[in-house]
Parts: sequence; structure tokens; C-alpha cells
Amino acid sequence: MSENMSPTELRRIRRKALDRLRRLAKSMDTESAHADADQALADLLTALGHGDVVEAYKAVSKWYA
Repeated sequence: MSENMSPTELRRIRRKALDRLRRLAKSMDTESAHADADQALADLLTALGHGDVVEAYKAVSKWYA
């Protein structure tokens, strides 16, 4: 869980998520970028010890145009 992580590790995880999201924001394929951004946030939450939140989110029906 994030309480047990060093500040350096928390910064690394945050930076990795931000880099990934910023790269996706430049994508011309908005549908894939959206799905990939959802996964990036799920990965971030899991890395921070909130896998239960991710599982609850995955249980929600989704609709993409």
C-alpha cells in the first residue's frame, strides 16, 4: 500500500502514470487512447494499493460510441 512506499517510489509511480497519460493525450485514435487511459489509471490505483477500487470500476458496464 502507498503508506509503506517511500516518497521516491511514489514520485516514480506518479511520473510513470503522467508520462503514459500525456502520451495518450497526443494520440489521434481517441477510442483506443480512452481505453488505454482507463487502464493507466487502473494501473496507478493498483500500484498505490487500491486494487479493490479498480475491481469495482471494472464491474461497471461501459459504453463507448
